[in-house]
Amino acid sequence: MKTIKQIADDIGVSKQAIYDKIKKEPLSSSLKEFTLKLDNTLHYKLDGINLIKSAFNKKEQSSVSSKEPVKLNQVLTQTLQDQIAFLTEQNNDFRQQLNEERRHNREQADQILQLAVNSQKLEGMEKEIRAMKNSLPKLAEQQKKNLVSRLFLWRK
Repeated sequence: MKTIKQIADDIGVSKQAIYDKIKKEPLSSSLKEFTLKLDNTLHYKLDGINLIKSAFNKKEQSSVSSKEPVKLNQVLTQTLQDQIAFLTEQNNDFRQQLNEERRHNREQADQILQLAVNSQKLEGMEKEIRAMKNSLPKLAEQQKKNLVSRLFLWRK
């Protein structure tokens, strides 16, 4: 058996906190069968002590668990904000790289287009050169004939 002072010391609270707690229902009526009054001092049996301690443990658990979610939520929120910031920065980097690759690809496409145009021009020139080469012997033959015919016409 223990007094309120002893229970308060065990729990680590004041005697007044114990008094306040045991005055409230349902603890007040539950403790009646575990309470003895000796020399004007209340003494509590082991079951009564356990009831009082459990009432304080419930309060501590509810205050701790009510504070823990807030702290946990703050930590989770901060972690998520950090991840969002990191992913946003990474996304911006990827977008910049993608834009640079697009610009480079456009430049290469322009160069390829210019090469294709130049290639077509060269093919046209090659055809003209081949045609000129093919017509050169005919032209030379014709010029010889013209020269010969002039010579003969001149002598007449």
